[in-house]
Amino acid sequence: MTFKPGNSLATHSSQPGRPSLRPVAYSGSDGRLRLDFGDVRAGAQISFCDVLRATSSSSSPQHVAFTVTGASAAFVQRVTFGDLGPVDGLDPGQTRRVAATLVAPRQAVPGTYTGILSVSVLGTNERHELPMTVTIIGRKPHPDHTPVHPPIPASSPIPAPPSPSPSPSPSSSAGPSVSPVPSPSPSPVQIFSLKPGESTLLPSADGSVPPAVAQELPDGGLRLDFGAVPTRPAIEFPDVLRLGSVAVTMTEVSLELSGLPEGVVQVGLWDAERGLVTSGLTLTPGEEARIAFSFDFADSPPDGLLEGRLTVVVREDEGASQRSTLPIALTVTRPESETEASPSPETDASPTALSRGAFSRQAVAGSLWSPVVLRLGRLL
Repeated sequence: MTFKPGNSLATHSSQPGRPSLRPVAYSGSDGRLRLDFGDVRAGAQISFCDVLRATSSSSSPQHVAFTVTGASAAFVQRVTFGDLGPVDGLDPGQTRRVAATLVAPRQAVPGTYTGILSVSVLGTNERHELPMTVTIIGRKPHPDHTPVHPPIPASSPIPAPPSPSPSPSPSSSAGPSVSPVPSPSPSPVQIFSLKPGESTLLPSADGSVPPAVAQELPDGGLRLDFGAVPTRPAIEFPDVLRLGSVAVTMTEVSLELSGLPEGVVQVGLWDAERGLVTSGLTLTPGEEARIAFSFDFADSPPDGLLEGRLTVVVREDEGASQRSTLPIALTVTRPESETEASPSPETDASPTALSRGAFSRQAVAGSLWSPVVLRLGRLL
């Protein structure tokens, strides 16, 4: 098995000024491949999706195990292949990306921690050891906690009150008064970008192509219209919006819903392995994530039109933040099985039929619309 650096970048803020970005994997002076995950702030989680590229040089399939030892192991939550496919498999001649997720507890002691990432081929004596480093930095005060009027330091002199301007003499000619030109207010810092994802509305009975959930407004903003959403089964839209980081440091993401029934609608970032992730949301510089929605009205299903708002807040490590609010609309509908005793399989327009970017969590196990699922299964 051979390795080469991937495209993941790490943040390094040890130098004065703006932090710098460097590749996580690099070749040391001795030619040995090393990993430096840069700065991880206490209380944060960072995912690197392309740390290494591993290529099999074997003529038979290999099963690979990743282990981390040393002081840095306390901050490594997971190391695995990050692309689609088996979590530990490597076919002959195949090249796959190695991904890593680091988590620093809030009480982590700042400092530089070293260790070894070992990559072993199960059933053989092949083993590769890569030195690794991670630097834990302390948490910064939340920007919302900054006082509006900070106190004047004790060493600063208290400014004297301005003296009154002398009155003009009678002989002096009164010239035109010039109003001071106000200084332009600073432009808001852009930390993230939003654009529509690929999730569409559920298919309609007429067979027309459903539109995307995220729609662009004439003023350049976005709105989310989920159309008709059934009360059951539970529905997930894994790619409603694309959230991209344009910051040069790690950012923390907050997704807040308002105006919608509590507990029946969830929003988070979509992970290929874990599904909807609603806590510990972070973005590395240049990373693009998918904002996903989940609807489950099983407990207390409402009826009719629901309207609310999604507020996206992204905070940079350096204290800057950016906020965007998007209107949300959906119409809650009840399945035909609740009003008809025996729906016909030929005319059943069940909302469990899969649309692009939306699916039912219960369809695989079977549901009230099993004829639709069976027909899909034959096509697959």
